Amino acid sequence: MSNPVRLALGISVLVWILVLGCGGSDGVSDAEVITREGISFVNQENFEIAIERFDQALSLDADFVPAWIDRGYAYEKLGQYERAIEDYKQAISLDPENAKAYNNRGFAYRDLGQYQLALADYDEAIRLDPLYADGYANRSQLHRFLGNDAQAAEDFGLAVELGIDSDELEFELENSESQRVANSAADTFVPQDAESYLRRGITYGEAGQFDLAIQDFDKVIQLNPNLAVAYNNRGLAYASLNQLASAIEDYDEAIRLQSNDSRTFANRGIAFFNQGALERAVEDFVEAIRLNPDFANAFAGRALAYSALGKDDESEQDVERAVSLGIDRIQLETDIESARSDR
Repeated sequence: MSNPVRLALGISVLVWILVLGCGGSDGVSDAEVITREGISFVNQENFEIAIERFDQALSLDADFVPAWIDRGYAYEKLGQYERAIEDYKQAISLDPENAKAYNNRGFAYRDLGQYQLALADYDEAIRLDPLYADGYANRSQLHRFLGNDAQAAEDFGLAVELGIDSDELEFELENSESQRVANSAADTFVPQDAESYLRRGITYGEAGQFDLAIQDFDKVIQLNPNLAVAYNNRGLAYASLNQLASAIEDYDEAIRLQSNDSRTFANRGIAFFNQGALERAVEDFVEAIRLNPDFANAFAGRALAYSALGKDDESEQDVERAVSLGIDRIQLETDIESARSDR
């Protein structure tokens, strides 16, 4: 049975930059007020509604750069990378010296696997603002991914000097060049506390090194056994290794500790789906949607579970809702066909 939806880890080391306050007015414009409303919906992961707000802001002021940047971010979160890039391009055309627009476009290019374009945008962001700490941190992350350890180390050092939170992003670099290991930022990172292990575990997970990720999440749980996100993330690592029983056990504990996180219910629903426990998968997707009525991935997952159960009418309704929230129709319908073939 095919894997219906893979959700993100839920915590990331680096975050996107949402911007406001680039306008020249002394007061707060209507476009800015509406953009702020959009950002509040972004923070709730209601990205479709956020985009509607940014659309409204741009209809009032098509030259309001923050709305272009923030709408681009919302599109990226929905996996609509090309549309995100178009918004960032528009922001750059309006404000060619906006370092944050280049930074965010770099993220979108990275998500598309266009790493050289991403690096070029990070370079430009830093050229425009040589004291841009986030630009150095993000370029460091990409250099590490590409195995450019020396450049990654240099950028990371500059990022820390410029004010990146040492509790979040503290790396201890090896003194000897021969001790550096290519393609692994985590190899030069010395965890100091539960949060540090959590972040390194995520780095390992994003690199596909799930066994190492599990070891770090084990350490997090040892240090803080009541941290729900550690169980959720370890569950994702187990699920990625197809150790579904262990994944579900971790999701159960995460939900016991924090019963209002829609992502954990969706993740457990995926695991149940892959186990063939379709009714239980539906129950979890239903709960995820109750907690977050605009959770596109939950609708997509439930559509697949309904299809596997032979409930085609219900599945089609969820497909339409998922697509309206930004899920790619072609990919989802391909997965639906696979689910039907497994009936």
